[in-house]
Amino acid sequence: MIPEEESIDNAFAKFNTIITSLKALDEGFSSKNYVRKFLRALHPKWRSKVTAIEESKNLTTLSLDELIGNLKVYEEVIKKDFEIVKSKREQS
Repeated sequence: MIPEEESIDNAFAKFNTIITSLKALDEGFSSKNYVRKFLRALHPKWRSKVTAIEESKNLTTLSLDELIGNLKVYEEVIKKDFEIVKSKREQS
């Protein structure tokens, strides 16, 4: 499982290393399997986003790059929300 504090970029870099190694061993999976495996590896804090992606996207045609882009956007939203809450707490 990907640790809670790990960024999507770091998690994807590690995942990509694994994929590359599997391809070198000729043990590759189809790209739809990459998407599913990455979604399953995410920390439970991502569960609502994973569910939304599973319900709104066709996972058999969703590219890994599109998935990562989608998750990175969501990660930025979470960071901004956290900063807003943090600054409101500091003001009170």
